[in-house]
Amino acid sequence: MYNLWWVVIGLGIATLAFGILYFIFNSRSSYFGLDCGSTLTEMFIVLTGASFALVLLFAIVNPITANKEYNEFLETKALVEQVYQGDFTQYENLGLNSKIIELNQWLVQAKASKKQYGNWSMYYALDVENLDYIVLKQ
Repeated sequence: MYNLWWVVIGLGIATLAFGILYFIFNSRSSYFGLDCGSTLTEMFIVLTGASFALVLLFAIVNPITANKEYNEFLETKALVEQVYQGDFTQYENLGLNSKIIELNQWLVQAKASKKQYGNWSMYYALDVENLDYIVLKQ
């Protein structure tokens, strides 16, 4: 699974943070000038928990989306290679040209993302740098 170790690290940090927050805010003394029984403190804990949940959701949804886009590119490339093996006129491929351009632009973005962000890219586990662009040959 994509970047599973980042999800585990995130869950470990979230667990540690919640443990510290629980210890600090459930004691009956006042830390950092906050009244530990106030609703402001409880709201802070809830908002922190919601933030961790959003990050975790983001870490789960991004790889699924990246895998879908990757598979769509591969299947479209296979379709183009099968359909346009022989002779064809320029008018026969007008409908597919826009899709090919769109998918080639996606490949450029995926390669750039992986090069720029490395392990933090949503395409980290995918082999996008070895993919070739979709080209119609006559």
